[in-house]
Amino acid sequence: MIYSEAKSLYPAFWKRFRDAYTPFAGEEVPLDHFWRGHNDKAGRWFAFVATMNKGARLEFYIDSGEESANAAEFNHLKTNKAEIERIVGAALEFHEESEGVKRRRIDLPLETPGIADDSEWNNVISQFCSKMPLFVKAVKMFGYQ
Repeated sequence: MIYSEAKSLYPAFWKRFRDAYTPFAGEEVPLDHFWRGHNDKAGRWFAFVATMNKGARLEFYIDSGEESANAAEFNHLKTNKAEIERIVGAALEFHEESEGVKRRRIDLPLETPGIADDSEWNNVISQFCSKMPLFVKAVKMFGYQ
């Protein structure tokens, strides 16, 4: 798939997602591969990521601007990885950034090849809608309050 085709496909996918995921009802759809969700604490946010051929995932970013605080929260979540995975029903990937990079990220990969084939869209949307509430709940249970 060429870049211009992908650029037209993302808004169509996100529109269908928005129609299914009521927290985003009425919001403008993104033009790229991710939709950054609402955050209720500065420097922390959840995101939906849908790639053309490399799958889809949910992400939790920790980027308060203070490396030690980010690392402490990330490490606390990592310590509770097994329990968080039990709640969300899937394995997580913890990404420790290189030295000097303050942010941290936790991914929840979804079972999909991506959205290049629109027959996969409903599967991705269904997983987004069912897994994100669990992911948010688990992270808040063991992470920030």
